[in-house]
Amino acid sequence: MIAEGTPPERFAIEHGHYSEDIAFWLGLADEVGGPVLDVGSAVGRVTLPIAMRGHQVCALDGSQGMLDALVSSLVDESLEVAARVTTARCDFRQIDLGDRRFRLAIMPMNSLQALLTRDEQLACLRGIRRHIASGGVFAFDVAMPDLDSITSSIGQVNPGATWRDPTSGASLAHASVFETVDPTSATVEFTTTIAETDADGNVAAHVRSHVVHLFSPTELWELLHEAGFEVHAVYGDFAGTPFSSAAEHQICRCGVVA
Repeated sequence: MIAEGTPPERFAIEHGHYSEDIAFWLGLADEVGGPVLDVGSAVGRVTLPIAMRGHQVCALDGSQGMLDALVSSLVDESLEVAARVTTARCDFRQIDLGDRRFRLAIMPMNSLQALLTRDEQLACLRGIRRHIASGGVFAFDVAMPDLDSITSSIGQVNPGATWRDPTSGASLAHASVFETVDPTSATVEFTTTIAETDADGNVAAHVRSHVVHLFSPTELWELLHEAGFEVHAVYGDFAGTPFSSAAEHQICRCGVVA
């Protein structure tokens, strides 16, 4: 999920280390086949591995800057890989790729949660549905909500992952703070801070504000049905463990209702 206005170079540094889900998306692409639509591609964190696997993939994002950064990065790839990647700039609520159809559409990294209202969510899902070929698959992940835990931790600093930027050698540490939660709308505001320490020990803090919607399993199921999808499976992690109430993720695999 991308904070609005995040520069592409910062997104690459702050999210490039995250690879927990890559094998899952690659496995789906290998099973279902291409072409693949990557909704919320940003700078190509998932797009590039899928293309390197041999699949045609269209990277869709609302930020032209993100897509430009992806295209620029293709110069470091083989001609065969670069030729498999196309890009499309679309607002998630107004996805229109003409008559293009995809065997697989994915929406990784909680991106659906950036849409806060049911109207926005349905517009996005229906837009994706229109571009899935007959017999195709749509898969995405969102967080499993724990509103009681979030409410009790408002204002507290929650430490996250630490990693090293392979390009600069800088050390990065993630932390987040929940600011507000609305249980009625299941909308949460939080701030993330990336503390970046360079080789000389200088520290810079990169702060992002986020507003997201947390989907209950029932709400998500009803939303998908209304958008014209049939839920085939829900996993609780990227290893394919069946979903349970104790899971941190809701990873949905869907087909299109005829």
